[in-house]
Amino acid sequence: MAGMEITVGTDSSGQINASDIMFFMKDIGNSQRTNPVEVLYASMPAFLYFNASWLGYLLEPLMQFEDSGLYTQLFASQDLGTTFPIAAGDTDPSVFTAIESTSDMLSVAWAHATFTGDGSLISKYYTTLKNWTDTLVSENPLAPNGLYTTADGLSNPNMTNLAIKGILAIRTMAEISRALGMSNDYDSYSGTASSMVSQWQSLAGASGHLSSTYSAPDSWGLIYNLYPGKLFGFNFVQESIYTEQTQWYTNAASTSSGQPFGLPFDSNNDAAIAKSQWTLFTAGTVTDLNTRDILVSMVHAGATNMNEFTVFPTAYSSSNGSYIGGAASPAQGAMFALLALNLTKQPISGFTPASNSSNSPSSPRSDVGAIAGGAVGGAVSAILVVLAVFFYCRRRSRTLSDDRKLASVTPYPPVLNPSQDTSSAPLQVHDDRAPQGSTQISFHKSTLPMLYGNTSRTAAGSSSNLGSSSGIPSDSGSSNATAALRGELQNLRREMEAIRLRAGYEPPPEYDH
Repeated sequence: MAGMEITVGTDSSGQINASDIMFFMKDIGNSQRTNPVEVLYASMPAFLYFNASWLGYLLEPLMQFEDSGLYTQLFASQDLGTTFPIAAGDTDPSVFTAIESTSDMLSVAWAHATFTGDGSLISKYYTTLKNWTDTLVSENPLAPNGLYTTADGLSNPNMTNLAIKGILAIRTMAEISRALGMSNDYDSYSGTASSMVSQWQSLAGASGHLSSTYSAPDSWGLIYNLYPGKLFGFNFVQESIYTEQTQWYTNAASTSSGQPFGLPFDSNNDAAIAKSQWTLFTAGTVTDLNTRDILVSMVHAGATNMNEFTVFPTAYSSSNGSYIGGAASPAQGAMFALLALNLTKQPISGFTPASNSSNSPSSPRSDVGAIAGGAVGGAVSAILVVLAVFFYCRRRSRTLSDDRKLASVTPYPPVLNPSQDTSSAPLQVHDDRAPQGSTQISFHKSTLPMLYGNTSRTAAGSSSNLGSSSGIPSDSGSSNATAALRGELQNLRREMEAIRLRAGYEPPPEYDH
């Protein structure tokens, strides 16, 4: 976890977008590479055990970059660049890492989908994953030439471990295709992988154990790349291969008294180097519990080695445990390889089927359903459009009507109540701020007389000046009109008096600078 940076993106307005999460992993203990895929592959069991969704956050920046126009290769890149924390991307990776990197990405992508049940990532990037797999098939992982390299830097021809990694990756792509309903792709990739694995078992297991390379039956190694087949439950490689290899590991461990820190990962390597992550992957492939425990105990010896004052490395001497590389590497997530084998696979959902005309359902029921659905959808859309136009026209008509009413407003004289007391005394205003016992003056806007409506007005003149006692002045007759005008003048005078009184007691206005 200490080897990762967790980031959250922002939207166009600068607000946090909680759905835009990406993880960036540093190749601690080895380099400054960002999201190295072989380290991601090794750390996969820990992420599956703690929270499989995190694998998606690690895959997303890699997939985004390799699905963009910046990346033009038809195989997976081995990282996002060599200058962590800058994820510039590797636009020109070596083609000789194609089998290793592509296989790593396919395995991790399927692990994310099958243990979270979230098919959105494999669906979103299905075309990219398919292109990679097609390249993998064309490069024939069954017989890798001496130019292709492994995660450990080996580049021998016909490497058994690299070959099964590529073959299992093709088988993995078959599962991805089946999960997304791409039946033709599933049949193609599954058939190719089955043909290759049959030949691989004959070539690599001819000497009674899996050799490091086909042409050297005396060679050997930890065939840790069998682990994804066990993790995913493919039942793809014959069980006899696992049994024979388990027996070989048991014999090798019993004769390696001078190598208490682990079996060397490959006999073709110049030095006797034990690798903790691959030893634990190998422990996940054996069929005997005692053999498994022996391998685990060797890794434990390396982890507790007090002769080296270094954070637990991934690579160290198999004889004395001296440090070689990978201190504090995220690849130590392989320590959860055995626990991950017990995880429950989830039904995959939450995706849009990938677009592929050759895999479209051919059932008449499906076609009829699609046509019927389209017809109903079109009819509903037409009805909605008609209703929208109707309500728009109706609202427009009302708006025009209201505008005409506003353009021809008929004035009405104010309503006067002749029965109300018409004292000409000035309006008294009460002020809550005045000291008790003093003249209290205040002004409330709600006490101002209303110019219109049924509320009676308090006139400033005598009752004899109000004219008719009907309460509603007549439009005919000069006396009623004069009385109404006089009433309005009195009301205006009272309002002006109230304004003057308020001005004397309120603070001056304030302005924003």
